[in-house]
Amino acid sequence: SLGIFLLAGKSVHAALPARLANRLGTPESQGFNTYFLFGIGYGLASLGCTLPIFLVVVGSAIKSQGFSNGLLQFFSYALGMGAVLTSLALSIALFKGGLAAYLRRVLPYMGRIAGMLLLVSGSYQIYYWLTKGGLLA
Repeated sequence: SLGIFLLAGKSVHAALPARLANRLGTPESQGFNTYFLFGIGYGLASLGCTLPIFLVVVGSAIKSQGFSNGLLQFFSYALGMGAVLTSLALSIALFKGGLAAYLRRVLPYMGRIAGMLLLVSGSYQIYYWLTKGGLLA
């Protein structure tokens, strides 16, 4: 239903993040604490996406090939994630002017794009669990 809501051009707003951002200060007064808190917030927000994959990769390596191989998988995963985030941060730093101009043009459509992606992914989840997942069997 959120996908249909967004696809219809509506939006969802939460005041709490804006209030927390205002307590940290203005863009001109950013310091180490601001970046540190952003990193913590980013890490917590990304756990929903990365933690399940991380646990599968490292857990299966430990179970099937021992603790040392699991440790190797852990460090490989950390290096891979670090490389992705570093390249993303460098790309944004180097190309922020062009990226900002592109994002300003796309921004009015992002709610509808997000709604469409939610509908597609939700439809796939329903299809999967009804057919392959055995809920209809």
